[in-house]
Order: sequence, then C-alpha cells, then structure tokens
Amino acid sequence: MSGLSEQELAERAGTTVEQVRRLVELGILTPTADGYQPSDIQRMGILQALDQAGISPEQISQLIAAGAYSMGWTDLLFPDPTPRVGATLEQAVAELELPTSLVAGLYAAWELARPEPGAALRSDDAELLRLAVLGYSAFGHDQSVALGVARQLGESLRRLAESQIRLFRAQVQEPMAAEQGSARRGSGDDIAAIAAPLLGALERTVLLLYRRHLERHVLDAIVLDAETSLERAGLAQRRPERPPAIAFLDLTGYTTLTDRQGDRAAAELVTRLIEIVHTVSHQHGGRPVKLLGDGVMFYFPDPAQAVLCGLELVERIPREGLPRARMGVNAGPVVFQDGDYYGSTVNVAARITDYARPGEVLVSDDVVSEANGNGDVRYQPIGPIALKGVTTPVTLHTAGWSG
Repeated sequence: MSGLSEQELAERAGTTVEQVRRLVELGILTPTADGYQPSDIQRMGILQALDQAGISPEQISQLIAAGAYSMGWTDLLFPDPTPRVGATLEQAVAELELPTSLVAGLYAAWELARPEPGAALRSDDAELLRLAVLGYSAFGHDQSVALGVARQLGESLRRLAESQIRLFRAQVQEPMAAEQGSARRGSGDDIAAIAAPLLGALERTVLLLYRRHLERHVLDAIVLDAETSLERAGLAQRRPERPPAIAFLDLTGYTTLTDRQGDRAAAELVTRLIEIVHTVSHQHGGRPVKLLGDGVMFYFPDPAQAVLCGLELVERIPREGLPRARMGVNAGPVVFQDGDYYGSTVNVAARITDYARPGEVLVSDDVVSEANGNGDVRYQPIGPIALKGVTTPVTLHTAGWSG
C-alpha cells in the first residue's frame, strides 16, 4: 500500500504542507520511501494538541533527541487514524438539514468539542451527524428527546473511556515507569505494545456487551407487552402454584462514595458486596442473578426466604463498612432465558426497591400472601403506592423482625 504525499497528509490532518515540512526538519516525522504513513495523521493531531497545551514541537524534538520521549507508540495505538473529509461542519449541517440549535446541543450532549468553524470535518463527526438525522426523524423531530438520548450515550461512554484510562495508568503505566525509569528510551513504546491489543479488546467488548444488554431489554419489553395485552383482553395470566420471588438490593450513596474515593475503592466495595450477598442469599435458598453497579438482582424459589434474606442483608451490609442498603421484593410469574429473568414481576420488584428507604425491606401484597406464615417476620402495610413505570398502584408492606 502506497503512503501519503505531503499534500495528502496535510489535508487529512487538517494542517498545512509547511507544518508537515517543519516537523520533518525537527525529526518528529520521518517519511518512508513510499511517503507518509496513516498513523502520521494522528501524530499530527497529537502534536497540535500538545502545542495548544504549551508544549511546542521544538520541545518534543529535543526530548526525542535526548532519548527521553518517543512517538512510535502512535503506530501501535492509532494504525487507522480518523481522516478529515472535504466538508466543514456548516456544509454538513446544511446538507443534512439539521437545525443549528440541535447540532450545538448534540455536541454538548455527546461531551465532544464542536468542530471549529470552517475547519475540515473529521469523518467520524460526519458519520455521527448522519446517524443523528436518523434518530431525530425517528423521535418525531423532537429535539428534547434526541438530545436526551445523545446525553445518555455521551455521558456513559465518556465515563467508561475515562475510567479505563485511569485504570490503565494506575495498574500498568505507573508501575512500569517506576521500574524502568521515566527517561528510558522506548518506555512509551513498551506501554503502547500492551495498550494496543487492550484497546481493540475493549472496543469489541463494549459492542458485545451492548448487544447482550439490548437483547435482554428487548425481550423484557416483549414479555411486558404480552402481559399488558392479556390484561387488556381480560385474559388471566397463568400463575404458578408457588410463584418465585424476585428481589433487588440497592446501596444508597454508592455513586457519591465511588466518585469521592476512586475506582480502586469501588472495586474493593463490589468485592465485599459480592461475598456478602452470595453467602447470605445461598443460606436462604436463593441466588444472585446479576450485579447492577450499585446493587444486585436475586431469584428466590420461596418468597418467605427472600424476605428473611433481605432483612439480614440490610442489617449486615452497613456492619461490613459498606453504604446502607435497601431491598424490594415481589412474587409472581417470570420468564427465564439465558440465565436472566423477565416480565412485570421483575419490573415491579425493581420499582419497589427504588421506593424503599435506606435500611428498609419493602414487599408487595403477593409476597405477603405467600410468606405470611413465618412468625419471625411482621408486615406493616403502607397502602397502595403509585410506582414509577407501573400502570396500577401496588400495595406495599414494610417487613421487619417480629421480636
């Protein structure tokens, strides 16, 4: 494959031929016999960012000459850099007929820097805008809905990328620098050799996990729609002789704690939580289905045991140095597939948990009907409650020890 000419590199990097030649003179760029490499596009962008941060190309050249810095890692981390397209942001917006106010809002929601006026657009910017047109049309040209979706994606993925880089620096880069010495030639390349396959693996993992989660929620929506259709048609849903219980446990203040103490503290917290919930739930004949960041979803064949487990957990978890917990329990038919559970029983259990206060175990009427024979537990009704996302009010009870 032939390389890029000076002109092609300058155009794709959004710079000038004069700047390309200047970097060659400084020994930062080195064309091959075939021309410049695609990774030089990314190298140009990085140098521009460094220059804006007050680190000039001349300073980088001096570091490279002294053996204290290398930019060879760009070949590993960015073998296929994002090129520029011929259009500017203004031209792309006009062609796509997107409202200017929406475009400004999209970049803020995505948490990306808006392209400079008149500058050649990155190809991924152009594609993002084309995809935004599809979403905007699908949502009935409602800007608030389109921006809400963009905000969810932008914030979630920015936090993911940021946390992964912090983790890599703490677990790989800093220990390696301490061993080798910060001025060792090639240390940046050594780090890049580790990072390059991890970046590819992370990107693929994100895609696979997203597809699995999307599949799960699509199936959940299908089950809920079928249950709603049965209800509207006046047809009773088949109920098992002894319905199981679904429970959710939630740690209050988890996000605030992890933001304050960092990723390492969050990982230690999750490890301790896993040990506790596995031990206690298995003692009561249940099992954790999955972790949910700041909580856990459980399945119990016996609703009475789900309540006992909940009461034990909300007492024990704070004693182990973790944030206070709350738990919601519901009983009823569920759909099981690929190790997960679906249906309105699951949805109501999650909403009950959202309504519970720290240190509280809230249960539905169906749980009380199935579990009321246990003399160790008392149930205090708190009346029909309108829960978010649930069409009809749910009668809830506070569970507590009878002694």
